[in-house]
Amino acid sequence: MRTFKYLVFTLLCMLFTASCSNDDNSTAPGNPVLTSATAFTSAQFGDSLSFKMNATDEGNIPLSTLKAYLYYGDELVSTTIIRTKTYGDYNGKIYIPYYKNIPNGTASLKFVLQNTHFTKVEKDYDLALTRPKYASLTLMTSDGGSYTMTPSADNPYLFSTTIHSESSKVKGYIVAPASGTSGNQITFGADGSNVVQGLTSYISFINSRAGDITITFNAYSYDYTPLFAPLFNGTAMTYSADGIYTYYGTFTKGQAYTVGGADDMSSDSWFNDPDFFTKNNDGTLTFNAITGSYQVTADFNLKYFKVYAMKDASTTASLQSNGSGALWIIGNGNIGKPNYTNNGINWATEKALCLSQVSAGVYQITLVAGTQISTTDMNFKFFHQNTWGNEFDGLASSSYVLSTASNLVYVGDGTTGDNGNLFLKSGVTLQNGSAYVFTVDCSKGINAATLTVTKK
Repeated sequence: MRTFKYLVFTLLCMLFTASCSNDDNSTAPGNPVLTSATAFTSAQFGDSLSFKMNATDEGNIPLSTLKAYLYYGDELVSTTIIRTKTYGDYNGKIYIPYYKNIPNGTASLKFVLQNTHFTKVEKDYDLALTRPKYASLTLMTSDGGSYTMTPSADNPYLFSTTIHSESSKVKGYIVAPASGTSGNQITFGADGSNVVQGLTSYISFINSRAGDITITFNAYSYDYTPLFAPLFNGTAMTYSADGIYTYYGTFTKGQAYTVGGADDMSSDSWFNDPDFFTKNNDGTLTFNAITGSYQVTADFNLKYFKVYAMKDASTTASLQSNGSGALWIIGNGNIGKPNYTNNGINWATEKALCLSQVSAGVYQITLVAGTQISTTDMNFKFFHQNTWGNEFDGLASSSYVLSTASNLVYVGDGTTGDNGNLFLKSGVTLQNGSAYVFTVDCSKGINAATLTVTKK
Protein backbone atom coordinates (compact mmCIF):
# COMPACT_ATOMS: atom_id res chain seq x y z
CA MET A 1 0.00 0.00 0.00
CA ARG A 2 2.82 2.35 0.91
CA THR A 3 4.56 1.52 -2.40
CA PHE A 4 1.40 2.43 -4.27
CA LYS A 5 1.21 5.83 -2.51
CA TYR A 6 4.82 6.59 -3.42
CA LEU A 7 4.11 5.66 -7.04
CA VAL A 8 1.11 8.01 -7.19
CA PHE A 9 3.13 10.82 -5.59
CA THR A 10 5.93 10.34 -8.14
CA LEU A 11 3.49 10.49 -11.07
CA LEU A 12 1.88 13.71 -9.77
CA CYS A 13 5.31 15.32 -9.49
CA MET A 14 6.12 14.38 -13.06
CA LEU A 15 2.82 15.86 -14.30
CA PHE A 16 3.41 19.06 -12.34
CA THR A 17 6.90 19.39 -13.82
CA ALA A 18 5.59 18.86 -17.34
CA SER A 19 2.82 21.39 -16.69
CA CYS A 20 5.34 23.97 -15.49
CA SER A 21 7.42 23.32 -18.59
CA ASN A 22 4.38 23.86 -20.85
CA ASP A 23 3.39 27.00 -18.97
CA ASP A 24 6.84 28.43 -19.50
CA ASN A 25 6.59 27.70 -23.21
CA SER A 26 3.08 29.18 -23.46
CA THR A 27 4.26 32.54 -22.19
CA ALA A 28 6.87 32.89 -24.92
CA PRO A 29 5.76 35.42 -27.57
CA GLY A 30 7.37 33.54 -30.42
CA ASN A 31 9.00 35.05 -33.45
CA PRO A 32 7.00 34.70 -36.72
CA VAL A 33 9.05 34.78 -39.88
CA LEU A 34 7.50 35.72 -43.23
CA THR A 35 9.35 35.42 -46.53
CA SER A 36 7.98 36.24 -49.97
CA ALA A 37 8.54 33.90 -52.86
CA THR A 38 6.85 36.39 -55.20
CA ALA A 39 8.37 39.49 -56.76
CA PHE A 40 5.75 42.24 -56.43
CA THR A 41 6.32 44.77 -59.21
CA SER A 42 3.19 45.76 -61.13
CA ALA A 43 -0.42 44.82 -61.81
CA GLN A 44 -3.57 46.20 -63.41
CA PHE A 45 -6.79 47.43 -61.85
CA GLY A 46 -9.17 44.48 -62.01
CA ASP A 47 -6.42 41.87 -61.56
CA SER A 48 -6.43 38.99 -59.09
CA LEU A 49 -2.83 39.18 -57.88
CA SER A 50 -1.34 35.79 -56.98
CA PHE A 51 1.25 35.49 -54.21
CA LYS A 52 3.32 32.81 -52.47
CA MET A 53 4.56 33.40 -48.92
CA ASN A 54 6.61 31.18 -46.61
CA ALA A 55 5.49 31.28 -42.96
CA THR A 56 7.37 29.90 -39.93
CA ASP A 57 8.07 30.79 -36.29
CA GLU A 58 11.56 30.72 -34.78
CA GLY A 59 10.08 30.26 -31.31
CA ASN A 60 8.20 27.14 -32.37
CA ILE A 61 4.86 28.78 -31.57
CA PRO A 62 1.95 27.61 -33.74
CA LEU A 63 0.84 30.05 -36.43
CA SER A 64 -2.65 31.52 -36.70
CA THR A 65 -3.29 33.63 -39.81
CA LEU A 66 -1.68 35.24 -42.82
CA LYS A 67 -3.48 38.38 -43.94
CA ALA A 68 -2.93 40.41 -47.10
CA TYR A 69 -4.09 44.04 -47.29
CA LEU A 70 -4.18 46.36 -50.31
CA TYR A 71 -4.31 50.14 -49.87
CA TYR A 72 -4.99 52.88 -52.41
CA GLY A 73 -3.40 55.76 -50.55
CA ASP A 74 -4.79 55.50 -47.01
CA GLU A 75 -7.89 53.56 -48.05
CA LEU A 76 -8.06 49.82 -47.51
CA VAL A 77 -9.64 48.40 -50.67
CA SER A 78 -9.05 44.65 -50.52
CA THR A 79 -8.28 41.93 -47.95
CA THR A 80 -7.41 38.23 -48.05
CA ILE A 81 -7.12 35.96 -44.98
CA ILE A 82 -5.45 32.52 -44.94
CA ARG A 83 -5.41 30.11 -42.00
CA THR A 84 -1.83 28.99 -41.27
CA LYS A 85 -2.05 25.70 -39.37
CA THR A 86 1.45 24.52 -40.21
CA TYR A 87 4.78 26.03 -41.20
CA GLY A 88 5.48 26.23 -44.92
CA ASP A 89 4.46 27.88 -48.18
CA TYR A 90 1.04 29.47 -48.66
CA ASN A 91 -0.47 30.49 -51.99
CA GLY A 92 -3.22 33.06 -52.27
CA LYS A 93 -4.79 35.84 -54.33
CA ILE A 94 -5.84 39.37 -53.56
CA TYR A 95 -8.25 41.29 -55.77
CA ILE A 96 -7.19 44.68 -57.11
CA PRO A 97 -10.43 46.67 -57.43
CA TYR A 98 -11.31 48.62 -60.55
CA TYR A 99 -12.79 51.99 -59.55
CA LYS A 100 -13.65 55.12 -61.46
CA ASN A 101 -11.40 58.17 -61.51
CA ILE A 102 -8.40 56.31 -60.00
CA PRO A 103 -5.27 57.21 -61.98
CA ASN A 104 -2.26 55.00 -62.55
CA GLY A 105 -0.08 55.01 -59.45
CA THR A 106 1.51 53.02 -56.66
CA ALA A 107 -0.52 50.99 -54.21
CA SER A 108 0.66 49.56 -50.87
CA LEU A 109 0.57 45.80 -50.31
CA LYS A 110 0.89 44.65 -46.70
CA PHE A 111 1.23 41.08 -45.39
CA VAL A 112 0.74 40.30 -41.70
CA LEU A 113 1.63 36.91 -40.18
CA GLN A 114 0.34 36.23 -36.67
CA ASN A 115 0.97 33.29 -34.35
CA THR A 116 -1.36 31.90 -31.70
CA HIS A 117 0.22 34.20 -29.08
CA PHE A 118 -0.80 37.24 -31.15
CA THR A 119 2.77 38.07 -32.07
CA LYS A 120 2.92 39.56 -35.55
CA VAL A 121 5.39 40.28 -38.31
CA GLU A 122 4.62 42.60 -41.24
CA LYS A 123 5.98 42.89 -44.75
CA ASP A 124 5.23 45.88 -46.99
CA TYR A 125 5.60 46.16 -50.75
CA ASP A 126 4.95 48.86 -53.33
CA LEU A 127 2.84 47.78 -56.27
CA ALA A 128 2.64 49.84 -59.47
CA LEU A 129 -0.92 49.84 -60.81
CA THR A 130 -2.18 50.79 -64.27
CA ARG A 131 -5.62 50.84 -65.86
CA PRO A 132 -6.08 48.23 -68.58
CA LYS A 133 -6.48 49.57 -72.09
CA TYR A 134 -9.20 47.42 -73.57
CA ALA A 135 -9.36 46.66 -77.27
CA SER A 136 -13.16 46.80 -76.97
CA LEU A 137 -16.10 46.67 -74.56
CA THR A 138 -19.49 45.02 -75.09
CA LEU A 139 -22.89 46.67 -74.65
CA MET A 140 -25.55 44.13 -73.60
CA THR A 141 -29.02 45.54 -74.22
CA SER A 142 -32.27 44.63 -72.49
CA ASP A 143 -33.68 43.12 -75.69
CA GLY A 144 -30.85 40.58 -75.84
CA GLY A 145 -28.60 42.51 -78.22
CA SER A 146 -24.81 42.52 -78.03
CA TYR A 147 -22.82 45.41 -79.50
CA THR A 148 -19.06 45.95 -79.70
CA MET A 149 -17.85 49.31 -78.38
CA THR A 150 -14.50 50.50 -79.75
CA PRO A 151 -12.10 53.03 -78.19
CA SER A 152 -11.60 56.56 -79.45
CA ALA A 153 -8.34 57.33 -81.25
CA ASP A 154 -7.87 60.31 -78.90
CA ASN A 155 -8.91 58.64 -75.62
CA PRO A 156 -8.23 54.93 -74.93
CA TYR A 157 -10.90 54.94 -72.18
CA LEU A 158 -13.73 56.39 -74.28
CA PHE A 159 -15.74 53.71 -76.11
CA SER A 160 -18.67 54.02 -78.49
CA THR A 161 -21.09 52.10 -80.66
CA THR A 162 -24.04 53.07 -82.83
CA ILE A 163 -27.22 51.01 -82.82
CA HIS A 164 -30.61 51.41 -84.46
CA SER A 165 -33.53 51.66 -82.06
CA GLU A 166 -37.25 52.06 -82.60
CA SER A 167 -37.34 53.94 -79.28
CA SER A 168 -35.44 56.97 -78.05
CA LYS A 169 -34.44 54.93 -74.98
CA VAL A 170 -31.93 52.06 -74.96
CA LYS A 171 -31.32 50.06 -71.78
CA GLY A 172 -28.18 48.01 -71.27
CA TYR A 173 -25.09 47.27 -69.22
CA ILE A 174 -21.45 47.18 -70.30
CA VAL A 175 -18.93 44.35 -70.07
CA ALA A 176 -15.16 44.74 -70.04
CA PRO A 177 -13.23 41.54 -70.85
CA ALA A 178 -10.58 40.00 -68.60
CA SER A 179 -7.28 41.73 -69.29
CA GLY A 180 -4.04 39.71 -69.15
CA THR A 181 -3.55 36.37 -67.41
CA SER A 182 -4.71 37.61 -63.98
CA GLY A 183 -7.54 39.93 -64.99
CA ASN A 184 -11.26 39.56 -64.37
CA GLN A 185 -14.30 40.39 -66.45
CA ILE A 186 -15.86 43.62 -65.16
CA THR A 187 -19.43 44.75 -65.66
CA PHE A 188 -20.77 48.29 -65.41
CA GLY A 189 -24.42 48.81 -64.45
CA ALA A 190 -26.77 51.36 -62.92
CA ASP A 191 -27.04 51.92 -59.18
CA GLY A 192 -29.76 54.52 -58.89
CA SER A 193 -28.45 57.61 -60.62
CA ASN A 194 -24.85 56.34 -60.75
CA VAL A 195 -22.93 53.79 -62.80
CA VAL A 196 -20.79 51.41 -60.76
CA GLN A 197 -18.67 48.39 -61.56
CA GLY A 198 -19.83 44.92 -60.66
CA LEU A 199 -23.52 45.36 -61.60
CA THR A 200 -25.59 44.17 -64.54
CA SER A 201 -28.61 46.37 -63.83
CA TYR A 202 -29.50 48.39 -66.89
CA ILE A 203 -28.25 51.88 -67.62
CA SER A 204 -30.78 54.03 -69.47
CA PHE A 205 -29.34 55.71 -72.55
CA ILE A 206 -31.98 58.25 -73.59
CA ASN A 207 -31.67 60.02 -76.89
CA SER A 208 -33.64 62.97 -78.23
CA ARG A 209 -35.18 60.73 -80.88
CA ALA A 210 -35.41 57.16 -82.10
CA GLY A 211 -33.31 55.84 -84.98
CA ASP A 212 -29.53 55.53 -85.08
CA ILE A 213 -28.27 56.23 -81.56
CA THR A 214 -24.59 56.57 -80.69
CA ILE A 215 -23.84 55.30 -77.21
CA THR A 216 -20.60 56.19 -75.44
CA PHE A 217 -19.02 55.07 -72.16
CA ASN A 218 -15.87 56.32 -70.46
CA ALA A 219 -14.17 53.45 -68.62
CA TYR A 220 -12.20 55.95 -66.52
CA SER A 221 -14.89 58.39 -65.35
CA TYR A 222 -17.97 56.20 -66.01
CA ASP A 223 -19.59 59.08 -67.88
CA TYR A 224 -21.96 57.99 -70.63
CA THR A 225 -24.15 59.39 -73.37
CA PRO A 226 -26.81 59.97 -74.46
CA LEU A 227 -28.23 61.24 -71.19
CA PHE A 228 -30.28 64.19 -72.26
CA ALA A 229 -32.29 66.42 -69.96
CA PRO A 230 -35.94 66.47 -71.07
CA LEU A 231 -37.55 69.87 -70.97
CA PHE A 232 -40.71 70.95 -69.21
CA ASN A 233 -41.89 74.45 -69.98
CA GLY A 234 -38.44 75.19 -71.41
CA THR A 235 -36.60 74.12 -68.25
CA ALA A 236 -34.36 71.06 -67.99
CA MET A 237 -35.94 68.45 -65.76
CA THR A 238 -33.87 66.98 -62.91
CA TYR A 239 -32.55 63.43 -63.25
CA SER A 240 -33.96 61.45 -60.33
CA ALA A 241 -33.43 57.75 -61.09
CA ASP A 242 -33.24 55.35 -64.00
CA GLY A 243 -35.49 56.92 -66.64
CA ILE A 244 -37.12 59.26 -64.08
CA TYR A 245 -36.98 63.07 -64.35
CA THR A 246 -38.76 65.68 -62.25
CA TYR A 247 -39.81 69.30 -62.50
CA TYR A 248 -41.06 71.42 -59.61
CA GLY A 249 -42.75 74.78 -59.86
CA THR A 250 -45.88 76.86 -59.63
CA PHE A 251 -48.55 75.72 -62.06
CA THR A 252 -51.41 77.93 -63.19
CA LYS A 253 -54.83 76.55 -64.00
CA GLY A 254 -55.61 76.97 -67.71
CA GLN A 255 -51.99 77.60 -68.74
CA ALA A 256 -50.42 75.53 -71.53
CA TYR A 257 -47.02 73.95 -70.82
CA THR A 258 -44.52 72.67 -73.36
CA VAL A 259 -42.63 69.39 -73.15
CA GLY A 260 -39.59 68.48 -75.19
CA GLY A 261 -36.19 66.87 -75.43
CA ALA A 262 -37.41 63.56 -76.83
CA ASP A 263 -39.56 63.22 -79.93
CA ASP A 264 -42.15 60.95 -78.37
CA MET A 265 -42.75 62.99 -75.18
CA SER A 266 -45.46 64.94 -76.94
CA SER A 267 -46.80 61.92 -78.84
CA ASP A 268 -49.81 59.75 -78.10
CA SER A 269 -47.49 57.05 -76.75
CA TRP A 270 -47.21 59.05 -73.50
CA PHE A 271 -50.00 58.98 -70.93
CA ASN A 272 -51.12 62.46 -69.92
CA ASP A 273 -53.38 62.23 -66.88
CA PRO A 274 -56.57 64.07 -67.96
CA ASP A 275 -57.31 65.14 -64.39
CA PHE A 276 -54.18 67.30 -64.51
CA PHE A 277 -53.51 67.89 -68.20
CA THR A 278 -55.43 68.30 -71.43
CA LYS A 279 -53.27 67.53 -74.43
CA ASN A 280 -53.50 70.09 -77.24
CA ASN A 281 -53.00 69.60 -80.99
CA ASP A 282 -49.63 71.36 -80.86
CA GLY A 283 -48.33 68.92 -78.22
CA THR A 284 -48.62 71.34 -75.29
CA LEU A 285 -50.39 70.37 -72.06
CA THR A 286 -53.01 72.62 -70.47
CA PHE A 287 -53.09 72.39 -66.68
CA ASN A 288 -56.47 71.51 -65.18
CA ALA A 289 -55.94 71.59 -61.40
CA ILE A 290 -56.10 74.73 -59.27
CA THR A 291 -53.09 77.02 -59.27
CA GLY A 292 -50.39 75.95 -56.83
CA SER A 293 -47.10 74.13 -56.29
CA TYR A 294 -46.69 70.79 -58.07
CA GLN A 295 -44.07 68.28 -59.10
CA VAL A 296 -44.28 66.62 -62.50
CA THR A 297 -42.42 63.36 -62.97
CA ALA A 298 -41.59 62.22 -66.50
CA ASP A 299 -41.32 58.45 -66.26
CA PHE A 300 -39.66 57.11 -69.41
CA ASN A 301 -40.13 53.54 -68.21
CA LEU A 302 -43.92 53.88 -68.19
CA LYS A 303 -44.14 56.89 -70.56
CA TYR A 304 -46.19 58.67 -67.97
CA PHE A 305 -46.42 62.24 -66.66
CA LYS A 306 -47.24 61.84 -62.97
CA VAL A 307 -48.27 64.87 -60.92
CA TYR A 308 -47.96 65.46 -57.17
CA ALA A 309 -49.38 68.42 -55.24
CA MET A 310 -46.54 69.84 -53.16
CA LYS A 311 -46.20 71.82 -49.94
CA ASP A 312 -42.71 72.89 -51.00
CA ALA A 313 -39.94 71.62 -53.28
CA SER A 314 -39.26 68.53 -51.14
CA THR A 315 -42.54 67.87 -49.28
CA THR A 316 -45.79 66.56 -50.73
CA ALA A 317 -49.00 68.32 -49.74
CA SER A 318 -51.53 66.83 -47.31
CA LEU A 319 -55.20 67.42 -46.63
CA GLN A 320 -55.98 70.25 -44.20
CA SER A 321 -58.98 70.53 -41.90
CA ASN A 322 -60.64 73.14 -44.13
CA GLY A 323 -60.40 70.85 -47.17
CA SER A 324 -57.39 72.46 -48.82
CA GLY A 325 -54.11 70.71 -49.60
CA ALA A 326 -54.12 67.31 -51.29
CA LEU A 327 -55.94 63.96 -51.30
CA TRP A 328 -54.38 60.61 -52.13
CA ILE A 329 -55.42 57.06 -53.07
CA ILE A 330 -53.72 53.93 -51.80
CA GLY A 331 -55.28 50.61 -52.74
CA ASN A 332 -54.85 47.05 -53.95
CA GLY A 333 -53.18 45.91 -57.14
CA ASN A 334 -56.31 46.46 -59.23
CA ILE A 335 -55.93 50.23 -59.36
CA GLY A 336 -53.08 52.24 -60.86
CA LYS A 337 -52.06 54.58 -63.65
CA PRO A 338 -51.38 54.51 -66.51
CA ASN A 339 -52.33 50.81 -66.26
CA TYR A 340 -52.93 48.74 -63.15
CA THR A 341 -51.58 45.58 -64.79
CA ASN A 342 -48.04 46.98 -64.92
CA ASN A 343 -48.21 49.72 -62.28
CA GLY A 344 -50.82 48.67 -59.74
CA ILE A 345 -50.54 50.39 -56.34
CA ASN A 346 -50.78 47.11 -54.39
CA TRP A 347 -50.87 49.05 -51.09
CA ALA A 348 -47.43 50.54 -51.76
CA THR A 349 -47.41 54.11 -50.44
CA GLU A 350 -44.75 55.20 -52.93
CA LYS A 351 -47.29 54.50 -55.70
CA ALA A 352 -50.08 56.57 -54.13
CA LEU A 353 -52.18 58.46 -56.66
CA CYS A 354 -52.69 62.18 -56.13
CA LEU A 355 -56.16 63.49 -56.91
CA SER A 356 -56.50 66.68 -58.90
CA GLN A 357 -57.97 69.59 -56.91
CA VAL A 358 -60.22 71.11 -59.55
CA SER A 359 -61.69 73.80 -57.29
CA ALA A 360 -61.26 74.82 -53.67
CA GLY A 361 -61.61 71.65 -51.58
CA VAL A 362 -62.94 69.55 -54.46
CA TYR A 363 -60.81 66.65 -55.69
CA GLN A 364 -61.27 64.28 -58.59
CA ILE A 365 -59.65 61.30 -60.25
CA THR A 366 -60.66 59.65 -63.52
CA LEU A 367 -60.24 55.88 -63.80
CA VAL A 368 -60.84 53.84 -66.95
CA ALA A 369 -62.45 50.49 -66.13
CA GLY A 370 -60.39 47.51 -67.28
CA THR A 371 -57.29 49.68 -67.66
CA GLN A 372 -56.79 51.77 -64.51
CA ILE A 373 -59.23 49.95 -62.26
CA SER A 374 -60.70 46.47 -62.34
CA THR A 375 -64.25 46.14 -63.57
CA THR A 376 -65.12 43.72 -60.75
CA ASP A 377 -62.67 44.20 -57.87
CA MET A 378 -62.53 47.61 -56.18
CA ASN A 379 -60.65 48.06 -52.89
CA PHE A 380 -58.96 51.37 -52.14
CA LYS A 381 -59.27 54.30 -49.77
CA PHE A 382 -58.60 58.01 -49.65
CA PHE A 383 -55.70 59.16 -47.47
CA HIS A 384 -54.90 62.66 -46.30
CA GLN A 385 -51.21 62.17 -47.17
CA ASN A 386 -49.26 59.92 -49.54
CA THR A 387 -48.36 57.51 -46.75
CA TRP A 388 -50.09 55.79 -43.85
CA GLY A 389 -51.83 58.14 -41.42
CA ASN A 390 -55.11 60.02 -41.45
CA GLU A 391 -57.82 58.63 -43.70
CA PHE A 392 -61.56 58.79 -44.25
CA ASP A 393 -63.77 56.05 -42.84
CA GLY A 394 -67.41 55.08 -43.00
CA LEU A 395 -68.33 55.92 -39.41
CA ALA A 396 -70.67 58.83 -38.81
CA SER A 397 -68.98 59.43 -35.47
CA SER A 398 -65.56 59.81 -37.06
CA SER A 399 -63.69 63.10 -37.33
CA TYR A 400 -62.98 62.23 -40.97
CA VAL A 401 -66.38 61.41 -42.44
CA LEU A 402 -66.85 60.34 -46.06
CA SER A 403 -70.38 59.65 -47.21
CA THR A 404 -71.77 58.74 -50.62
CA ALA A 405 -75.14 58.26 -52.29
CA SER A 406 -73.57 56.46 -55.25
CA ASN A 407 -75.41 53.50 -56.73
CA LEU A 408 -72.05 52.03 -57.83
CA VAL A 409 -69.85 52.03 -54.75
CA TYR A 410 -70.10 52.09 -50.96
CA VAL A 411 -67.74 53.15 -48.18
CA GLY A 412 -66.90 50.36 -45.74
CA ASP A 413 -67.91 50.92 -42.12
CA GLY A 414 -66.14 47.99 -40.45
CA THR A 415 -69.24 45.83 -40.51
CA THR A 416 -69.68 45.83 -44.25
CA GLY A 417 -66.16 46.18 -45.58
CA ASP A 418 -63.12 47.71 -43.87
CA ASN A 419 -63.54 51.24 -42.51
CA GLY A 420 -63.12 53.80 -45.26
CA ASN A 421 -62.36 51.34 -48.06
CA LEU A 422 -64.32 51.73 -51.28
CA PHE A 423 -66.03 48.68 -52.75
CA LEU A 424 -68.37 47.97 -55.63
CA LYS A 425 -71.93 47.39 -54.53
CA SER A 426 -73.33 43.89 -54.85
CA GLY A 427 -74.09 43.01 -58.44
CA VAL A 428 -72.25 46.03 -59.89
CA THR A 429 -69.71 45.61 -62.69
CA LEU A 430 -68.01 48.62 -64.24
CA GLN A 431 -68.25 48.89 -68.00
CA ASN A 432 -64.98 47.91 -69.60
CA GLY A 433 -63.37 50.85 -71.41
CA SER A 434 -65.59 53.47 -69.78
CA ALA A 435 -64.14 56.29 -67.67
CA TYR A 436 -65.45 56.86 -64.14
CA VAL A 437 -64.86 60.14 -62.34
CA PHE A 438 -64.55 59.92 -58.54
CA THR A 439 -65.12 63.33 -56.95
CA VAL A 440 -64.52 64.01 -53.24
CA ASP A 441 -65.96 67.31 -52.01
CA CYS A 442 -64.15 68.55 -48.88
CA SER A 443 -65.18 72.18 -49.32
CA LYS A 444 -67.26 72.03 -46.12
CA GLY A 445 -64.39 70.54 -44.15
CA ILE A 446 -62.97 67.05 -43.79
CA ASN A 447 -65.64 66.06 -41.25
CA ALA A 448 -68.33 66.38 -43.93
CA ALA A 449 -66.71 65.05 -47.11
CA THR A 450 -68.94 63.55 -49.80
CA LEU A 451 -68.14 61.21 -52.69
CA THR A 452 -69.81 61.06 -56.09
CA VAL A 453 -68.98 58.60 -58.88
CA THR A 454 -69.96 59.52 -62.43
CA LYS A 455 -69.62 57.50 -65.60
CA LYS A 456 -68.42 59.73 -68.44
